[in-house]
Amino acid sequence: MTALWGILIVSFFSFMHFAVSVQKHHRDLYKKMAITNKEFRVLQSVAWITLLCTLIPAIQHWGVGIGIMTWLLLITVSALAVTVLVNFAPESFAKLWRLLGVVRFIAPPAERPQRTK
Repeated sequence: MTALWGILIVSFFSFMHFAVSVQKHHRDLYKKMAITNKEFRVLQSVAWITLLCTLIPAIQHWGVGIGIMTWLLLITVSALAVTVLVNFAPESFAKLWRLLGVVRFIAPPAERPQRTK
């Protein structure tokens, strides 16, 4: 049971990073700041690495066949949860991102200066 919740939580965290790497959602969080290539690569890398790391405990806990199918189910549930949160409760998503965002060292939400052109 702990493997199930661990995979759900980590994959939710992973899909949050995927969502923030999208230009529109990044702009919603950082108020008209365009995402840089470095930020995009870091966000995508963190998302892919954490998502793929959830496959290992699924296979160890349930075996290869059931583990992969369970993993696919759990990441689908996590992706759906992040999608609903981003689209229907963006303020809650922003608060959760500021609380859990691992890439705060790249773009801290409150301290990031505005670019001038």
